[in-house]
Formats: sequence, C-alpha cells, structure tokens
Amino acid sequence: MVFNTYSLPCFNYYYDLFYIDGKKLIPRDIDQLLTPQALAYWLMDDAYKHSSGVSICTESYTEHEVWILESIFLKRNLI
Repeated sequence: MVFNTYSLPCFNYYYDLFYIDGKKLIPRDIDQLLTPQALAYWLMDDAYKHSSGVSICTESYTEHEVWILESIFLKRNLI
C-alpha cells in the first residue's frame, strides 16, 4: 500500500501559532482558538482512547501549559 502526504503553505499559519524557534507551545490566545471543531481535530490527531475515556497527548507542553488547557476544558465543561 502506498500513499502520499502533502505539505501545503496554507498550514504554515497553524505551525507558526504552535511553534516558536522549533519548540512546541500553547499560544496565548488558545482560549479563542480551541473551538469544538478544533478540539475534535486535536482528538483525532493526538489523542488515544482507553477504558475510562480519552487522553490527549500533552507530554511536549510544560506543566503550566497543561494547567491552562485544563482550566479552559473545565470552564467549558469539556471534562
């Protein structure tokens, strides 16, 4: 089986939001960026299912960044 992937310049906007000097980070305006549709994409891309639910892979973020994400999820009743 063979498939091709593409790197399109229109996605550079999103790369630039989440990477500074090659380091992945949470943007300051993540609260506005994290829409239900964005969360669905994130879950499909970087999460896994287990017996008690779903876990999002956040190992590359700092503890403070994970806390920011958690507070947004709690505020929006997502967890």
